Amino acid sequence: MSRPTVLLAASLDWAGTARLPQAFRDAGFEVTVHAPPGLLVTQSAHADERIGAPESLAEHLAQLQRLMQTRRFDHHVACDEPLLHALAAMREQPWTHPLLPTPPQGSHLDFVVSKLIFPATCARAALPVPETRIHADATELQAAAQALGFPLVAKLARGHGGLA
Repeated sequence: MSRPTVLLAASLDWAGTARLPQAFRDAGFEVTVHAPPGLLVTQSAHADERIGAPESLAEHLAQLQRLMQTRRFDHHVACDEPLLHALAAMREQPWTHPLLPTPPQGSHLDFVVSKLIFPATCARAALPVPETRIHADATELQAAAQALGFPLVAKLARGHGGLA
């Protein structure tokens, strides 16, 4: 009996992503990693196959598209925020659908990828979330910080790992 297959697609070197091959292998999966060479996830002894991806996100996506159109995997994981955002922006292309965590149509995907929509939707559903405020400039942010008090977390609407 063959094992189920999973494609782990990554564009950045995040520690959590590097743990995924072992988690999927322990769960009985055959693991294929699609990521730029040198990332921790590509060095995992638990990956059955490693497909080197270009470092350029645009070239990475083009290669990922070719892979998705020529190979079949039972499960797919877009492992990091920049890749997920790029795939979400291409949601009208059917090859991206297996890599997206929600159906591409409707507002579900926006809920997952937006740092602005997510807390507002949770609050409307009466789910506990820290107080969230949206500000357009540093002066507004400073006033909000004084009003809210510390500790305080400030995030950009887009970006990842402190990068915009």
